[in-house]
Amino acid sequence: MPAESPDFMVKAPSKRRLGIELTKLHSPVSPDETQNRILQLSQELYERSDHHKLLVKVLFSDEHPISAESELAVSARLANVVRNAVKSRKERSFFSVNLERTQLPTGIEKLALIHHPQFVVSVWESVNSAYPPPDIIKDIKVAIDKKEQKLPLYRRHQFDEYWLVINCDHIQNTRNFRKQNPILNELIQSSFRRIFLFEILSGRVFELSE
Repeated sequence: MPAESPDFMVKAPSKRRLGIELTKLHSPVSPDETQNRILQLSQELYERSDHHKLLVKVLFSDEHPISAESELAVSARLANVVRNAVKSRKERSFFSVNLERTQLPTGIEKLALIHHPQFVVSVWESVNSAYPPPDIIKDIKVAIDKKEQKLPLYRRHQFDEYWLVINCDHIQNTRNFRKQNPILNELIQSSFRRIFLFEILSGRVFELSE
């Protein structure tokens, strides 16, 4: 039986071979019909004139909810923002774009979009306002433990190092996730050489391993 492989296999400049495994924290999103309608219409409007396949993550504002009367206007503006963000990008190249409130229609706080040449469908979805700190610590530990169980299978490929990248949509506003959550020092017991937390909405990366 062939050995299970990490998601990515990379040769570093030092010529060391890295096996990189990806996983995701699933923060539950409360269904919101208004947001769903805006995203669906925005995607339809965007795809009338552009064919990039995108993963689009949108953080709606809690302070400035979008009224039913504004849905069409916001949808059109959002589609135009995404269109302008990708218009000079090549479909055969990977790229990502992160936008803040001042660049977005009123009622939307943040937006992240990712394109990869191998995407075959687009996904536009809303995200929670923030990942509660107690929950994210618990879920990080669960994610690491699950991937830890697969390490013996990955090691059959005899890479020099194994890294784990955990991605989530959005976490609390912090410059140094590890320093503000010292309990991680006690919770993280892993054989992965390096562990990273990647926040999609901001593009920030936090190293969790020591």
